[in-house]
Amino acid sequence: MSGDADIEGEVGRLLAEELGEPVPLRVSVHNGVVELTGDADASARRLAALLARSVPGVVDVHVNGPRS
Repeated sequence: MSGDADIEGEVGRLLAEELGEPVPLRVSVHNGVVELTGDADASARRLAALLARSVPGVVDVHVNGPRS
């Protein structure tokens, strides 16, 4: 798994599984770099970044949004 669409789908699935629906962060991927954007608390942002980094093909993770 290395395509951006595959990565985006897997990150989204993991976030939904661990954070619940609706997922508080929007996922976008460009050249293996995952960007997580949205209004989530600090622990959810940390967990989301860890989950995203666990997906094969991810080269970096950026988390954007309000700090709680």
